Amino acid sequence: MDETNRHDKSFSWSQVTHQRFLEAVETVSQLEVSTSDSNSKPAPTVQESDSEVTDKAENVAESPKERVRQDEKVAERVNEFLVAMNSRMDKLEEVVTSLKEQLRERDSRIDTVLSSIRHFLDHGPSQTTKTLKEEDSISEVTPYMARKTKSERSFDMQEERDARLKQDTEEHKVETDVVNFGSPARERKLPTSGSMEILEIDDSEDEASSSIKPNRSLGKSCSSAIENNANDEASPSTQNNSSESCQRTFSRQTLCDKIGGAIQSTLVRVTESRKPLAIERNIDVYVCPNIDQNPWCPDAPGKHGYMFVGLTVDHSTFVTKERRHIFLGERKTKNKSLDMTYLGLYECLRVDPLTVNEWESLSSDVQRAYSQLTKSRTKDQRPWESIKDDYSSGRIHVPCVRLTCVEYDHKLYEGLCSSRLEAIRNSETSSRTGTAKRPHRPSLKARSDLGDEDEDDHRETSQKRRKL
Repeated sequence: MDETNRHDKSFSWSQVTHQRFLEAVETVSQLEVSTSDSNSKPAPTVQESDSEVTDKAENVAESPKERVRQDEKVAERVNEFLVAMNSRMDKLEEVVTSLKEQLRERDSRIDTVLSSIRHFLDHGPSQTTKTLKEEDSISEVTPYMARKTKSERSFDMQEERDARLKQDTEEHKVETDVVNFGSPARERKLPTSGSMEILEIDDSEDEASSSIKPNRSLGKSCSSAIENNANDEASPSTQNNSSESCQRTFSRQTLCDKIGGAIQSTLVRVTESRKPLAIERNIDVYVCPNIDQNPWCPDAPGKHGYMFVGLTVDHSTFVTKERRHIFLGERKTKNKSLDMTYLGLYECLRVDPLTVNEWESLSSDVQRAYSQLTKSRTKDQRPWESIKDDYSSGRIHVPCVRLTCVEYDHKLYEGLCSSRLEAIRNSETSSRTGTAKRPHRPSLKARSDLGDEDEDDHRETSQKRRKL
């Protein structure tokens, strides 16, 4: 506004000056006319000077107008610049606002990850995945957050595993075990006391019994290939009619000597200690669950079930389907070592951990045994009763792996039985043809202590032994 007023004032001043100049020119011209009339002589020089003066006056009058036009153009450009700067300031404010929102979202995600880590340390992997899905409520991602974070990538992988597991379940037609890994919806049957659930592969196998039977015959819950192999001559015998017959149980030391690996661990890795039998049957890992801590394990070869494997470092195993040979351990007496029964080749897949109701359905002995196992594996300083209370309250959960029988490896079984038969035959041969143990012969010092009669008796006895 100040510049416009200044321009208006300068323009009015130039108009007044020009008007006064024209009046002066008219006065001079009138004087010249009167002089020319009196002298009757032209004055061209004066006329020329008047025209020059007029041109100069017009130029002087036009120069302020030009300045005004230039000033107006400058003012317009300044206004445009100010408008552009205002728009840029608005954009900068939007960017700052979005960056603040981004920082808030990142802080919330960091808090979520920290809480998930704490939850993972307390409850295990499956419950942690559920917690992450429930707590992550961000529905929109700003352009500055278009790149996916690590937690989002893990969610995508989890969804792919869910879809793959659902597809595999439909292909196998597992009707009695509807498992959706990472989802709260599940329909796993609770085993009653003295019984365990059996997964059915074929719809025609409705006669499979779910009760635990004392005999260890091949079950009907596996594929038809196992049933056909059970009738072959090469199939393992389950009857102990003689000392030379192949017994169905093995010691952990026998498995270690014939296959490889350690004696104490449940997941036995034999990568560096593979025996010829393991190389022949392509075995790098086999599983030895204990029936005292895994009551839902298959009760006979060829049947299906579950095992509770996944504490500490084992929680990352069987996330995808893996085929492993299973040996079930049973303790016949309290102080005796475990007797391992070969169940077959199983497809192992980690499913949802046990719910509180499923935990309560277990016997008190199983709960005590698994609580003590958790205490020893996790190095927990609390008594096992406190760990049992955590399982009962749902603060921690028992990991669960589904076992689906694929086949029964008769060659592996025969390889284990061959070492067993060889040991039995060697013991029987040594008992039949072994010489009697020679009695202890007294030393010279002992002989000197004997009397004459005793020495004669000793000589007679030694002569008789030589004759024999």
